[in-house]
Amino acid sequence: MYQICLSQLNSDTALLSDEFTSVIETFIRSKRGKKRRKRFSNTIRTKQLREAASKCTKSHREVHREASRKYDENHPEIVKQVVRKYKQTHSEIVKNAEKVYKVKNPDVNRAATARYHEKRPKNKLMPWTSKHLSGLNYDSKINYSNDKIVNLGPRIPCSWCHALKWKDETQGMCCSSGKVQLPKLGSYPEPLHSLLTHQDQLSEHFLKNARKCNECFQMISFGAKEVREGNFMPTFKVQGQVYHRIGSLMSEANQKPSFLQIYFVGDEHQEK
Repeated sequence: MYQICLSQLNSDTALLSDEFTSVIETFIRSKRGKKRRKRFSNTIRTKQLREAASKCTKSHREVHREASRKYDENHPEIVKQVVRKYKQTHSEIVKNAEKVYKVKNPDVNRAATARYHEKRPKNKLMPWTSKHLSGLNYDSKINYSNDKIVNLGPRIPCSWCHALKWKDETQGMCCSSGKVQLPKLGSYPEPLHSLLTHQDQLSEHFLKNARKCNECFQMISFGAKEVREGNFMPTFKVQGQVYHRIGSLMSEANQKPSFLQIYFVGDEHQEK
């Protein structure tokens, strides 16, 4: 009876020891797992992968080159975008690299330039050569707006001041994006208002010869009250009314011709 109880006790103790051991092992594993999860984060794993990739690239250069070549062939658009972004963000590095390459390889640079000029189609320059000095031979019968070279395209109005600009002009160059606002022009002074609005007998004659009338003021002098500020004046400033001064076409008696009058008198020395 004693032996049976002893054997039963030993078996129970063995079962307890096995269960206790399994519990301890499970606890230790759970602790180790938590420590590993804390230790190996995503940042550390990414760093380890980069270091492994760097070591693999250094130790297997040919394999890396072959893989890069295949990737470039299979993904040309991605490669172009990456190269474009790198050139934009590292413009100075790219310029320095190009300069160093040209200095070290002058023959290669010359050969590349020669090949470029050979492959460049000469017919692209033909339309421009045909327009050489054509501005000196203007013909009013020719409709230049139909010429693709002369026609610059439609003009787009500014969204703030409605000024007409070409498509390549910056958006805020005219009024600084609405920050500059000029007052509206008032009515024309008399007799200019009557001449422009057909309220005068000479309106038709004036409008027909307006350009000639404007050219008469080419030989006038500018008159205004100049503003002086200190000894150094980098800009020209005036205040008040601006005048156009013009004298008589003929000089008075006992007076030497000057300014506009010399162009009618014909003094050869003063004309020069």
